[in-house]
Amino acid sequence: MFNIFTKSFDSISINEVDSLIGHKNIIDVREAYEYQGGHLKGSRNIPMNILMMDPDNFLNKEDEFYLLCHSGGRSGSVARVLSSKGFKVININGGIMSYSGNNFEY
Repeated sequence: MFNIFTKSFDSISINEVDSLIGHKNIIDVREAYEYQGGHLKGSRNIPMNILMMDPDNFLNKEDEFYLLCHSGGRSGSVARVLSSKGFKVININGGIMSYSGNNFEY
C-alpha cells in the first residue's frame, strides 16, 4: 500500500542554513508578496503552486535543492512530492519565521 505520509527526503533546521548561503540552491516556495517582505540572501522565489505545476521547468534532477517557506509546512509538502518525482530536495524545518541569522534581506 502506498503511504503518502512516508518521509522520503532529508530535513535540516533553519539554524543550519547560514553555511549554505551562496553555496547551495535555496528555493523559497512562499508567495511572491511573502518573499518580498523578507527572505534569505541568495534564495530564489518559486511559489509552491507554480513550482508544482511544472517542476521540470524550474529544477534539474541532477542538482540538490533546499526548500524553505514560512514555517516548514509548505516546503515539507513540496519536498515530499518532488522527492517522489526523483528530485533531490531537503526541507528546511522551522521556516523563515524561525530564522535569527544575519542573512535576511528585503
